[in-house]
Parts: sequence; C-alpha cells; structure tokens
Amino acid sequence: MIVFRRPNKFNASLDGFIKMKFERLGRLILSHRRKVITLVLLLSLVAIAGVFRVDFDSNPRSILQQSDEDSQRLEEFFSDFGSDDDDVLVIIHGGNFFEEEFGSSLQRFSEKAPLIDGVKSVYSAVDLPSPVEPGRLIRDTILDGLISPEETREMIIEHPFVIGNLMSQDEKTLLVSAKLDSGQAEVERNGKVLNELRSLAYECFEGMDLDINLAGHVPIRVENLVGLKREFVRTMALAAVIALVIAWCLFRSFLQTLVVSSGAVSSVLWTLGMMGWFGLKIDSISTPLPTLLFVIAFGSSVHLLIDIIRSRKEGAPAIEASTLAFRHLGLPCLLTSLTTVIGFGSLILAQTESVQRFGIASAVGAILGLIANLLIIPLLASYLRVEKGSSDREIGGESGHRLARIGAFILARSKGIVILGLVLSGVLVYFASKLEADIFWTETLPKDSETTRAMERSDEVFGGALKGYVVIEWDESIAVDSVELSEVLAEVHELVDAQPLLSNPLSAVTMVEAGMSRTLAEAGPRYIRPELRRASISMNVPDVGAATMEPVFDALLSQLGELSSRRPGFLFRVEGSVVVASQNITLIIEDLIRSLSFASVAVFLVLLFGLRSPILALVSILPNAFPLLLNAGMLSLFGMPLQITSVLTFSICLGIAVDDTVHFLMRYLRERREGASIKEAILNAFERVGAALLVTTLIIGGGFAAAMASEMPALVLFGALSCSALFSALIGDLILLPALLKVVESRFSASEAKLPASDTGANA
Repeated sequence: MIVFRRPNKFNASLDGFIKMKFERLGRLILSHRRKVITLVLLLSLVAIAGVFRVDFDSNPRSILQQSDEDSQRLEEFFSDFGSDDDDVLVIIHGGNFFEEEFGSSLQRFSEKAPLIDGVKSVYSAVDLPSPVEPGRLIRDTILDGLISPEETREMIIEHPFVIGNLMSQDEKTLLVSAKLDSGQAEVERNGKVLNELRSLAYECFEGMDLDINLAGHVPIRVENLVGLKREFVRTMALAAVIALVIAWCLFRSFLQTLVVSSGAVSSVLWTLGMMGWFGLKIDSISTPLPTLLFVIAFGSSVHLLIDIIRSRKEGAPAIEASTLAFRHLGLPCLLTSLTTVIGFGSLILAQTESVQRFGIASAVGAILGLIANLLIIPLLASYLRVEKGSSDREIGGESGHRLARIGAFILARSKGIVILGLVLSGVLVYFASKLEADIFWTETLPKDSETTRAMERSDEVFGGALKGYVVIEWDESIAVDSVELSEVLAEVHELVDAQPLLSNPLSAVTMVEAGMSRTLAEAGPRYIRPELRRASISMNVPDVGAATMEPVFDALLSQLGELSSRRPGFLFRVEGSVVVASQNITLIIEDLIRSLSFASVAVFLVLLFGLRSPILALVSILPNAFPLLLNAGMLSLFGMPLQITSVLTFSICLGIAVDDTVHFLMRYLRERREGASIKEAILNAFERVGAALLVTTLIIGGGFAAAMASEMPALVLFGALSCSALFSALIGDLILLPALLKVVESRFSASEAKLPASDTGANA
C-alpha cells in the first residue's frame, strides 16, 4: 500500500513565506491608500472609455466559424454561388390566395418590396413565367384578365416550381422570397430591412385575416442580435441587484454592502473596458460574461470582508484587520483565481473563434477580479466603522455553530456518506456517457417568437426554411449544355428526394423545366457557373438538429460518391451553413470536452501545489467532479443534448466549484497547524468557513438565477446549469468533502498529532 507523506516542515515554512509576502503586499497597499485609490480611479476611467468601444458581433457565421477545411470550402461556395444568409422568407398563412383582393395585395407587395434599400429582388407564385403568355409573368396574365380565377389556380398549382417551394400542398400557406443585396451581410443593417419588409407586408395585406411572419437565416440572426443586446444589459443589471440585495440582507449595512460589491463592479468594468480597447466583440456565447465575472468576484470579496469584520470585532485596528485579511486569504484567493482562470483559459484550446474569445475575456476578467478585490476591498474596509465584540448576526457567528453541529452529524456517518457519494457518482457517470451533442438554429430564440413560429411552419409545410446544397464539378471534356450534365443533375435530384428530411431540390434543370431559362447555362449564377464548370442544387432542410441531420448528409455524400464512380469526370460535395454546422458541432463539443479535461488536470496540479498534500488534492477530486456529473446526468435524464452553452457551463463551474473546496481545505490545514485533531479541524472549518461558503453560494447563485429570467433559451439554460452546479458544489464541499477528509485522513495520517506550524507564526 502506498502511503502519502504528510505536509512537512518545509511545506509549513513555504506557507509562512507566502503568507508573509501577502501580508507585506497588504501593508504596502494600506500604507499608500490615497495613491492606490488614485490608481484605481485612473484604471476605471480608462476602462469606461473602453466600454464605449465595446461592440456586438454581427458576423452571421462567427459562432460556428473554425479555421478548418470545411469552413474554408463553405466560404468558397458562397463566393461562387452567393451566400445562404441573404434570403428572407415571408410566410403568409390563411385566407384564399386566389381571390382578386389577395392577388392585388400580393401584386403591390411584389412591386414595392424591391424599392426598399437592401432588397435585391422578390418573387412569389405569381412572379413565375406565364404558360399562357410566353415572355410575361403569371401576375401580368392575371391583371390582364385573360383567365378566370379557377384557371389562375390551376395554372399556379400545376407550375413545377410552385407546390412545395412557393405554396404548401394544402394551398393554405404562401411563401414570398426576398433576396437581399449581397453587400447587406451585417445583421444590424439587415434588421432595418426586415422591419421595412414587415411593415410593407402589414400595409399591403391590411384588413385580411392572415398570419404573416419572416423566416430564414437572416431573421434568426437579426432576432438573436436584438435579444443579445437586450439581455446583455438586462441580465447583468438583474444579477447585480439580486447579489446586492442578498449581500445587504447578510451584512445589514449599506456601507458594507457597497464595499463588498466594489471589487466585483470594478472587475466587470475593467474587463469590458479591456474588451473595448482590444476589439473583442460580444456574441451570443459571451452574453453571460459580465454576470459571470460579477458573481465570481463578489464571492471572493465576501470572504475578504467577513475576515476583516471578524478581526475588527476581535479588537484589531482597522489597518491591521485589513492587513490580516491579506495574510489569511491571500493564498486561498490566489489559488481560487488560478483554478478559475484555468477553467476559463482552457477554452482557448478550442478551434472555434467565438469560444476562444470567450475564454480569453473570461480568463483575463478573473485575473482582473483578483486584482480588484485585493486592491479595493481591504482598502475601503479600512475606512469602515465596526464595533468591537461578537454578535449573533455576524456571519460565522451563531450560524457557524449550527453548521458545526451539522458537521458533527456528517462525521459520525462519514463512511456511509462516502460510499453513497461514490455510488451516486458512478450512476451519474453512466448517464453522462449517454449524452450527445446537438445544435438547433432557433435554440437561442424565444419559443413563441415570430421567427420561431415561422421556422416551425416552414418545416411543416415546405420541408424547412434552411438550405443545403449539392455542388457538382465537371472536367473540360463535358459541355455545359450537354445531355450528360442534364442527366447528372436529374440523378442528384433523385438522390436528394430519396433522403428523409431533405426535399424540394432546385437546380438549373428545374429552371429549364419551369420555363424560367432556355438552357442550363442561362439558369443564373445561383444555380450554375459555366466558367467555373460548377453547378449547385439547393434543397430544403428542416431545423431538427445537427445530430439528426448529420447521418442524412453522410448518407447523401455516400450515394454521391457512388454516383461519381459511375459518372467519370464529375465530382460532388454537400455544402451550406447547415451542413457545416452539422459536421462541426461534434468537433466543437469535442474541443470543449478536451479543454475541460485539460482544465481538470491543471486544477488538480494547482491544488497539489497550493495544498502541498497529494492526499488532500486527491480528496478534492470527487467534491469538485460531483457538480459536473450531476449536471451531465440531469441533461441526460431530461433528454437534453449537449450544446455549446452547457459544455461552456461545465468549464466555468469547474473553476467556481473549486473555490469553495480551496477555502475549506485551507482553513482545515490552518486548524491542523494550530494543534487541532482531524475531527476538530473539520468542525472548526465548518464553523469558521461554512457560513461564508453558504453566503457566497447564495450570492453567486442569485446572480446566475438572473439569467433564468431571460427570454433567450440559451441564457436560461446557462443560468439553470450554473445554479445547479453551484448548489451541488456546496453539497460536495459541506457533505462529501468532510466525510472524505475524515475517512481518508484518518487512514493515511500517521497520527492525530498537529501539523508543523508555519515558521512565521502559528496564528497564520
């Protein structure tokens, strides 16, 4: 059996040396209070200037953008055939589309919509070539009164381009497609175009009992950006209010609440300022960043202020009490910040640019939070008036005694709790192993939003508002108007139609059959590029999730590969934003899981260094893993997939969960060095630190709970998982950790004797 050595005199001396350095830092800061205040104000002014430079990311594809071959090929496809980000689908449901009043209204809309700045063209079922009057459109034939309403209906529904593409099979839903200028890629500008299109539709169809909504990539991204800006400020403000209210209820002092929040406010301000100066943009992934940084810094500031108030009540002068806080909590705060930075910083290893940006900003924010707390909290607390003497209302007073009694109850049943914890963790691992990654295009939008409803109706009646594409390339020996190319295009149509969930393929062949083009070469750059020897076939794709579509696209690729072997000189590939997303989502999640694994190992090494005890570092693994396992198990039990938001939350909560573990174990070691036995040290840690852990969990949990009030499902999921991880981390640190300490320490410790005291003072 391998027996780990207990912390020796060298470790105790090193602890004392580190505490002495922190104490000197505290004395340096507190002996130059005015200069430090001036420095903080200057940093804040620079940060405020940077905040005004913060921008929101309006790049439509940045969330899933990677520097891999698939993404580069997608950009090449957009360059050849145009982006799939510039189509807006106006979904009109209800009414009789063949009545004269509706026809006139549709005519007005088709004529006025292209006049909107940013709209390139508009077409609907009446904007197709007329089979009655060659060279003219169906709407011209209708307006000339050459055919009856019934003949109009037959002409439209029998047109090969209409049913399934521009009108539903039951003739109750009509689709009008508006193509935006290719230069209108910015979401903010597209938002103005959508508003004008929507207003025009309401104006033209006024008085009719119709349901009019907009669908497609553009409306999704516009609504997402609008919600992102709204929820960014709203969630941050709500989190701050909740945290301040909880802090006031606990401290019962306006000034103490102001002091304890100052470090957190400064950390958010400095981080946003840094992002503004360095051009780091806010996207849907980084929306919770201010809330996240605020509550993390708030938790550490609570520990600092509690220690200062306790020292003041025990009779220490103001400056001395603040200096002692550096000595007592400097190392724990450093360790918790390191583990948090590692949890965030591991995201930099991901290949997705948006995840990398979030990792950089959050890691830097965690460092700035540590600096802000160490500079500001002890300094401002030195100006507070605190009456000498104990109080039952003091955090850690009567509540600490109650927690110690709970601790005694836990220690009396330590073996059973450890066994139960191991069994439960094993069950959670089983469920977590069944999780699968997925992404939906509307997952960031409110369930009852206009765009969500439009997308659902499009999926139901048109097979999807999203588009996938098959790209065909041929060699120089094959002419663009050859029979062979027509046959190949027709065969690809058959392969697409044969695939479940893919429907309505459109290509140059369709344009010729519909009378919209005389030859394949004249079908237009959307479908064929003769000079490049490339053609494109579009297909409707429903928003049923990347995990569902991935095997469908793989099957189509396999069949296209067989077709390529039968048709020498032709090459095929499947393209489009939806296709790349379905291929990349698994890679993105795997990236994040690798980052999480790296962070877990790095956090363990930090704890090993900070605690300088392999036993304590190993003991900390289960309490820190428990919150992550519980979240993963809950996702699996509720049938929810792994999404970018949920995996990001795992990385975030790993760093946060370790914080409580560090504070508890550092206090335990401190008690042991002061002569307490294992049991006494655990109970004293309960009494002195347990209440602070409860307080910080309430404050941080309250801040994260603010995200659950959001209208954006991704933020709600983030808030729910964060709260779940926080409170399960508290269970791990106040139930599992003490029980593990009792069982493992009693087994591996040579005796119950006290540990070597720090060389710089036993009261460290």
